[in-house]
This record gives sequence, structure tokens and C-alpha cells, in this order.
Amino acid sequence: MKVWVIAAVLFLDQLAKYLAVEYLEKSDKPIPLIPGFISLQYRPNLGAAFSMFSGQTFALSILTVAAIVVIGWIAAKTPRDHPWARWGYSLILGGAAGNLLDRLFRGGNGLFRGHVVDFMQFPWFVNNLADDAICIGVACVVLAFYLYPQSTPPVAADVGDETRGAGDSGTGGGKT
Repeated sequence: MKVWVIAAVLFLDQLAKYLAVEYLEKSDKPIPLIPGFISLQYRPNLGAAFSMFSGQTFALSILTVAAIVVIGWIAAKTPRDHPWARWGYSLILGGAAGNLLDRLFRGGNGLFRGHVVDFMQFPWFVNNLADDAICIGVACVVLAFYLYPQSTPPVAADVGDETRGAGDSGTGGGKT
């Protein structure tokens, strides 16, 4: 796990969202970056990706906390010789934390009831930097499984491997 990547994603995501709220929220007109492909426009999102589960911010927040804990645990167990997986998990964690902060502190009626700030408008969806980090992170993890199919997978094969004696044989796949 690369803590500096998590921190950088979180910082850049929150800075971009601050700027989107500050400069785009009051405007009804999108600002085209690449005409017909991407524009900037403030869009609060009370759901998940593609506005699925709209209005379920509390449940989505709890799921996000659980995902951060599980992915953090997996990332901490990821061997150092799997850089794609380590980068991927770090990007996912930074993106998930960025969107969770939005749900914690942006509007809403209580804890975990806020909205996520989306501001990058494509023809088929609207997203933010946290969403991009999550997607790129998932791609990195998938690539890691493709690059290292025969070695210890990016998730520790058996948590108990390090406690086994030299004469033990096990099916956990770890090194003894």
C-alpha cells in the first residue's frame, strides 16, 4: 500500500471538488473542454456510480467504510513485489475515501447523508477524480492478477503461513 498515493488522490479530489463547488455550482451552462466529449458542470450525486441507488447515501456510506477496511487489509497484506496491485489498491482507497468525505460533510441531514460532488460531464455519465482513481485502481489490480498468475497472488494466500514450521506442508500456497 502506498500511503502517499492515497493522500495525493484524496487531496487532489477534494481540491477539484472545492473548485467545482466554488466556480461551477452557480452556473447552469457547462464549460466545454473537448466539445461533444467532456465538459465541466456541477452535479450533486446522492447515489453511487451512474447515480444508481440514488437517495441511499447512508447505506452507501456504510458500504464504503466496509470496503475501505477490507481493501486496506488486503493492501497491507499485498507483497512488495506486486507493484501494480499496490498502486491499484492505493488508488481505490484514495478514491473511496474522497467520496466518503463528501457523504460525511457535503449537505444532507446528518452523518453519512451528504452528496458526492460530480463535475466532469461526459456524453454518457458524470464523475469526479475519486471515481477515476477507483476505476484506474481496479484496472491496475486486474492487471496485477494477469501479470502474476503463477506467483503468490496480490492477496496474501494464507494468513497463517508465516507461523508454520519449516517441516509443515500445507495447501495455503505460501512459502515455508
